Amino acid sequence: VWGISPEEMPEAGVSAYEMFELMEKKTIRGLYLLCSNPAVSAPNQNYVRAVLKDLDFMVCSDLYLSESAEFADVVLPSSSWSEDEGTVTNLEGRIIKINKAQEPVGESKPDWLIEVELAERLGRGQYFRHLKTAKDVADEFRLATKGGYADYYGATWEKIDRQNGGFSP
Repeated sequence: VWGISPEEMPEAGVSAYEMFELMEKKTIRGLYLLCSNPAVSAPNQNYVRAVLKDLDFMVCSDLYLSESAEFADVVLPSSSWSEDEGTVTNLEGRIIKINKAQEPVGESKPDWLIEVELAERLGRGQYFRHLKTAKDVADEFRLATKGGYADYYGATWEKIDRQNGGFSP
């Protein structure tokens, strides 16, 4: 998916806290935080803040200048929930449709659009140029998860809209 071969991702991921341990060891030297504030939400905040401060490079994409964003080299303005369109899935497995109530303010953009623009700048734009709307992203997610543990293939945009949500498998 998205032009990445399995050989480029040979190992399983680690937990969020293990990531901080790898950052401390300089195994991970950069971080891209997307709407996350570990300087406040992670356990052992003093440790997390020290690790964030010592990163070689950090990008933070968020709605506001969070405590974690204070450590960032680059801050990208995400739009708010009322400016976004798409879906979220809660811990219950309920797929919730988000309908945009207003246009993004200032230079803020939906997270998916920031990701598409980043991919373009990082030389991977050819895999994402077809994503023009939140529906396109939802359709791509359906294809990417087909046959996996969390298979959203049957959760079409139209079905979620018609049923005002749904449940993940």
